[in-house]
Amino acid sequence: MGGDMVDTVVRWQKNISSGKQVGPRIVTCGPKLDGAKPVWPGSIPVTSVDEARAAVQRARTEGGEFTKIYNGLPSIPRDAYFAILAESKRLGLHATGHLTKEIRYVEAAAAGQDFEHISSLLRACGRSQDELAARTLAETISAFDPESAREFARSLAQAGVSVTPTLSVVFQLANQEAAEALSAPRRPYLLPRYLETWTDRARRRDSAAILQDQYKISLQFTKILKDEGVPLLAGSDIGASNSKLTPGFSLHDELEQFVKAGLTPEEALRAATWNGAKWLGRQDSIGTLEPGKLADIVVLDANPLEDIHNTTKIRTVIANGKVFNRATLDEMLDNAARRARLP
Repeated sequence: MGGDMVDTVVRWQKNISSGKQVGPRIVTCGPKLDGAKPVWPGSIPVTSVDEARAAVQRARTEGGEFTKIYNGLPSIPRDAYFAILAESKRLGLHATGHLTKEIRYVEAAAAGQDFEHISSLLRACGRSQDELAARTLAETISAFDPESAREFARSLAQAGVSVTPTLSVVFQLANQEAAEALSAPRRPYLLPRYLETWTDRARRRDSAAILQDQYKISLQFTKILKDEGVPLLAGSDIGASNSKLTPGFSLHDELEQFVKAGLTPEEALRAATWNGAKWLGRQDSIGTLEPGKLADIVVLDANPLEDIHNTTKIRTVIANGKVFNRATLDEMLDNAARRARLP
């Protein structure tokens, strides 16, 4: 979803697809698109319509298979923002990411943007439906109205956009002790410099009670989105500074959060498989188990349709037809832990 390692990620992508390197099937946006002073290194600054079009084209040239929009300050200008969406559509690319506070979600959806992070969408669920009003998190939560949220969800469904809730982020902000317990056994696999980026920034900004309310409302709105037919995608927002979130492991946590929100285990699994394949336009090769499709398979010791936690009971992984049994997977984890301890 963007970063300052575009060349490295593209190299991994090529090496994995050719069999030179073991790893996941990678799809990337290339560099993110942001305002005049990008928040993250490697992003492309956009300040005009011409720059917007050029940025989308450059991101695609650098390996982007979709467009990622960010909301740094100063924001991408309004006309440039819509030019990004138009150019992405012209090139056959999805556009997804964040939204500046100067643009309404409904108009962004109508122009073709998909959205990341359920918590940011809450500002469009207020009773006044004035999502551009400057609100604190506490005011956004206080203004939340289920009927307004349902009306907003219907507009997203009608526009055909998808939402990646990243509920694990909201959970760890609201439940620090539980998130710490989840992350503790996973830390040995992470580099010390990665762990150093973990902060409790939101804890200092908002009270524990407000963060708990945000989590509860986020679960409620996720269920509303599902009920109204908005396609949900499973993502865990792994990256520097997102405390307690761990690559790979946190995707299982996200599926658990989907079920807590009221989705069935089957619906949660669909968000992590078929929905993603369809969003990428690759449903002919991935997303379901069918003859003729790519052999990307996880074999479990227990049925996840009975208990979503069973997705963690992994017996075998088949990646692009190559089999990794449990002993091999454990050896890979041990190697990762050893590498993380190296100077």
